[in-house]
Amino acid sequence: APARARELESARGFPLWIVVGWNTRRLFFHLCGFALCFALGFIPLLGAFVAPVLQFVLAARLIGWELLDPYFDKRGLDWSQQKSALAAHRGECFGFGAVNALVLAIPLIGPLFFGVVQAGAARFVLDVFEPDVKRVS
Repeated sequence: APARARELESARGFPLWIVVGWNTRRLFFHLCGFALCFALGFIPLLGAFVAPVLQFVLAARLIGWELLDPYFDKRGLDWSQQKSALAAHRGECFGFGAVNALVLAIPLIGPLFFGVVQAGAARFVLDVFEPDVKRVS
């Protein structure tokens, strides 16, 4: 969707200090969740099974939100609007984040896929958040 890409590219977005504040806030809450999962891992028997699953869920949410952050910024969505947009597409966003978390977690070569992951984020935005935008095939 070249016309939509130009439109979003020309959008102003939020000032850098606001975006950094939101990213710091998001990272802080997820780090607290990861610390809680780490502590949960010390519970005999149950912790060994529950903690890794919860850590993966948190990682999928964090990666999915981080990859969609530039789109949310260009659309002018504030913190609460971002949360409600993610909640409206909870399943899709979790699946998107889960696949990307698995790809990026591959030792040594995972980070080499970051460009592909970003391109996937653009396609994901078109398919989920803007399905009515006219595309060029």
